Amino acid sequence: ATCNKRSVQLCRVTTEQQLYLWRGTPQGANTKAAVGVMGDVSGQRWRQVVEKMQTKQSMWRSAEGVDDGIIGAFRAPDEYRVVGDLVTYAGGRAWDPGCNVGYMSRSFPCAVNPSNEYTCSFNHMPAGTYEFKVTCNSQWKGAYGRNGCNSPGAPNMVLDLQRNQHSHYDVLFVFNADTGMVSTDVQPADYYLGSRRIPRNRSFETFQERVKMMRESGHLVIVMVGLPGRGKSFISRKLSFFLAWKNINTKVFNVGSYRRKDSETTADPNYFDPNNQAAMTARQCAAEHALKDMLSWLDEGGKVAIFDATNSTVKRRGWVFDKCKSHSQGIAVVFLESLCTDQRILEENLMEKVSTSPDFRGIPREDALEQFRKRIEQYEKVYEPLGEQVEESERAYIKLYNLSSRVLVNKPYGRITKTLLPYLLSIHVGARPIMFCRAGKASRQGQLTRSGEPTDETVLRAFFHRQLAAYIERRMHDWKSEDVRGRRTRSNSIHSTGDVRLQDGRIHRGVDIKIMTSTLPRAMEVAEAIGPSEQYATLNPMDKGAYANMPMEEIEETDPVFFQSFLKDQFTTRFPGGESYEDVLHRLESLLIEMEQQTAPVLIIAHESTLRVLLAYFRGAPVQACHEAVIPMDTLFELIPVVGGSWLERTHFLGYTEDA
Repeated sequence: ATCNKRSVQLCRVTTEQQLYLWRGTPQGANTKAAVGVMGDVSGQRWRQVVEKMQTKQSMWRSAEGVDDGIIGAFRAPDEYRVVGDLVTYAGGRAWDPGCNVGYMSRSFPCAVNPSNEYTCSFNHMPAGTYEFKVTCNSQWKGAYGRNGCNSPGAPNMVLDLQRNQHSHYDVLFVFNADTGMVSTDVQPADYYLGSRRIPRNRSFETFQERVKMMRESGHLVIVMVGLPGRGKSFISRKLSFFLAWKNINTKVFNVGSYRRKDSETTADPNYFDPNNQAAMTARQCAAEHALKDMLSWLDEGGKVAIFDATNSTVKRRGWVFDKCKSHSQGIAVVFLESLCTDQRILEENLMEKVSTSPDFRGIPREDALEQFRKRIEQYEKVYEPLGEQVEESERAYIKLYNLSSRVLVNKPYGRITKTLLPYLLSIHVGARPIMFCRAGKASRQGQLTRSGEPTDETVLRAFFHRQLAAYIERRMHDWKSEDVRGRRTRSNSIHSTGDVRLQDGRIHRGVDIKIMTSTLPRAMEVAEAIGPSEQYATLNPMDKGAYANMPMEEIEETDPVFFQSFLKDQFTTRFPGGESYEDVLHRLESLLIEMEQQTAPVLIIAHESTLRVLLAYFRGAPVQACHEAVIPMDTLFELIPVVGGSWLERTHFLGYTEDA
């Protein structure tokens, strides 16, 4: 390019060079407003970013007489090589200033602030004494020798690898272009310890792809995939409950509900025939309507949308993906396919589907099952499993088999691995109850009255402990023998087990209930009357920091400013030096996942603040208002899973009454 009679060489962007075009200012200015042009190696994608950068005279080809409007560019970076007799073992030519065996790459290439450190590694070097120098741009002129000297005749640097210790070594050379100094990191060569070579830029594209995938997008769309009766809606509801509990604005968009609004023949299997063009058009219109509403909801402030439909073909999934990306590049899309290869689970799913779906309302069960199976056959004619085509291999997706008995994940970066995947691995349709109770007040060992009798508080607490232990014993007996939704006994249940998974991963066999308590003695005291328990620091009460052990009335008197701030937002306001309810939620996430994955009953013995946060999940209540939940003493909360993915709550008062 020629501008104002100056010729400027513009180099193509590579993995080691980033091109910058800038508007010139008079020489000596500290900063120059620069317009950076960045892109990949092929040059197919380019974007302009405006930066202010600190410039150095050596970085630019034009050095003086720069007028406004002159275009400048980065100078091509210098190339450095380690040369000497040490390159011969790797097939190089000794003391050849241009030998690429010792080529050094920048440690951390960056367009705006290029690194001045260059590295290269020599692996499995034979023990011995070697001499070397560092050349610049394949020339002896300006080659660096001992102590960073680059004058003619500078002495060679020496590398001494002791023969009496090891036969071979791995050596990492680090050269600082500012000081001319070379440092070495020498380790015995051992394949099983791994190579100490710093990765070069040939993996730059893969690295950039991972960075892009890990970046938190403004919105997330989870696209469900799977044949009918595979549990897609169950998974969608469970995910929405979990994400809403994490205070993430989440909504499920079920395409079937849109279809039912527009058609009166949705129970007819022929309506789902891929050769029925009129029905195909109607179903596509329903999908477009649902997708349009979903994107509008995201524009209005939604964070995570779940697009619940069969999405059975590559073409349909590509359409959803393209629509989301064309609407906003800030939308991340993850596909989630539910597959079922276990015939027992499939039959159970089909039975539940025809019992609850509006499509089969008023139709005898046997007829509904027959129609539903014929509908599945219509979908199977065109169904294409997720990820088997080339165009889908570059997208993020999760394949869930038999409700998490096996999981396959593609490009699981960012929030997928942090939140979604662990939770998906925990959910199931087991009928076990999960129970909660408060630990009560701290007791004093051997607390007695002056006459030597136990205090009323001690007697009442011991009464609750006995009542709780008796109820748990009766409940476990009933749970083992009750008819669980059409199955004769628990032993015949698909998800039955008498084993408890401990927090270290071991299986405690022959135990019918998992008891989880905080680490406080008053919580462990309750569990002693029932059976073995595990302690979790995550169940400890909310840390009030500087106001620990102070009632709210005293906090109001001590710090009225903080107290008023706390009253305005009790969920996110953090106690000085302590926690907020939001902090408690974050530390309880892993414990909630562990509770969900249990197939045996669970008993949680904890404290008011932690139970408030946990119960918000099981109740499906707004977690921001969890502080309003009332958790009385001597009361057992029992949550029982229902088919739709939510929980049925029962409350049992086990304290002392006049009738006790």
